[in-house]
Amino acid sequence: MTRVTYCPSNADADRKWWEAVLPANKGLVVDWVTAMNNTALRLMDVPKTERTIISGAFADLVAVAAASYIADECVSRANTPDGWSREFEIIAPVAESSRFSNICEMLADAMQFVSGDKYSIRTTMRSTGVSLEVGLPKTEQCDAICLFSGGVDSLAGAIHLLDEGKKVCLVSHYADPLTMSIHDALRTRLEELYPGQVDYRPCFVRRTRGNKKQTFPLPDKVDNTHRVRSVLFVALAAIHADLYDVNRIYMPENGIIGLNIPLDSSRAGALSTRTSHPFLITKLCDIISSLAGRDTIVINPFLVQSKIEIVSSLPRTIYQLLGDTHSCAKYDMICWTGQTSIRHCGY
Repeated sequence: MTRVTYCPSNADADRKWWEAVLPANKGLVVDWVTAMNNTALRLMDVPKTERTIISGAFADLVAVAAASYIADECVSRANTPDGWSREFEIIAPVAESSRFSNICEMLADAMQFVSGDKYSIRTTMRSTGVSLEVGLPKTEQCDAICLFSGGVDSLAGAIHLLDEGKKVCLVSHYADPLTMSIHDALRTRLEELYPGQVDYRPCFVRRTRGNKKQTFPLPDKVDNTHRVRSVLFVALAAIHADLYDVNRIYMPENGIIGLNIPLDSSRAGALSTRTSHPFLITKLCDIISSLAGRDTIVINPFLVQSKIEIVSSLPRTIYQLLGDTHSCAKYDMICWTGQTSIRHCGY
């Protein structure tokens, strides 16, 4: 089992405290707050005068999801008995007043379902919890939060909402500059087509380059399946839903991917992505609703549609944007080879 925790604030970067949490240094400390951090976690790209601080249960949710995402890369699946399933214990330092403790079991179930790994989450109480900077709301009104991955499905989901006249907050996650550039190009076109309706929120979460001077060095990256990334993505959307006080989060994904239909026996269970599986979406609805204290709906508007049907539903005037999308999870590995003109793996 791998134990994982994180630094909630600079004041908590005291090694004695962490050694008490992780005896004999057996575990991972994900650190985005000290000067020599091992992780980048940025939820805004605006000047300090245009930022606000969010703390409490939704900040805790993002912190646990981010720590799990980073830890996921540090532990090999190859060394497990079945060649896939690992075991993680997440130790979450939270403020005493946080409601996060109420959803630990639900969140562990969600991450276990989506990843095929075993998760347990326990909290350790602190006088203060996580505080995260986010950009101030750009408009007085927001009608919906929409996950924005830069793929065809997320672009189509955003366009349908914008065509209805809604003001939409597009939340993206990126871990490399190439993905960011694709998101930014699509966002720019949408802002031109739907002036005053788009609030774009790029969120940068990734491990930083290894350095011997880091307060808490991480092992080398050994896994790139990133199954728990979907939980991080929705957590980033949830903190912005809380910021805008809206209770609808759209997670556009075609039904073939959403229903996790295995193409053969080797792709059963979590071996195929469960990013937007109805069971996961139900779990995420329960988690966010519990933290918000009201019903919050996570919606996949394309659950019973194929990608062809999704594209066919778009106005023909939008087709020119499709060439700027990318829908391939292997894109970062393609870019690593220097083939930056290729936008998908061909499958």
